[in-house]
Amino acid sequence: MRKAYVFLLLMLIVPFALSASGGQEAEAEVSADGVKQYNDKDMTVSWSVDGETAEFTLEAPTTGWVSIGFNPSRAMKGAQFIIGYVENGTVFVRDDYGTGLFKHDADTNIGGADDLSNVSGEETEGKTRISFLFPLVSGDEYDADLIEGESFKLLLAYGPDGSDNYSSKHSARASAELQL
Repeated sequence: MRKAYVFLLLMLIVPFALSASGGQEAEAEVSADGVKQYNDKDMTVSWSVDGETAEFTLEAPTTGWVSIGFNPSRAMKGAQFIIGYVENGTVFVRDDYGTGLFKHDADTNIGGADDLSNVSGEETEGKTRISFLFPLVSGDEYDADLIEGESFKLLLAYGPDGSDNYSSKHSARASAELQL
């Protein structure tokens, strides 16, 4: 009986310890001009930092939405999300916050601000690409503070073809620990 308790205890502790460690940090490729890029599951995110601002570009094999999330506390909860899509040549991008384990809402709906600027995007050859700028530290309680040289938890996802909205379920998702 004692062995069964020890085995049960190990079954509970080991997964918790592994998830608490946060895993290994992924490596981003760095180009000659200092732009970092990370690829996972056919999704690409590239970024560069200029003073107090970061520029991000997302690309995924979909004609629907693409998204990036930063520093969730658990699943989607507490993460800053940027979600965007292109519909009839017009770019729609929203600054969201993870309000629950598997849900999010626009910052502006919950008392925050939309801190994005220089938004652009295109949809070509079955891929959606969006780019945007935002401050590394916005002062908005619903935005992640990103510090150059420090690590952050990254969430990437994209929706099914034609999902030009902020609410449909993802087709693919990935996560990594990266250094800004």
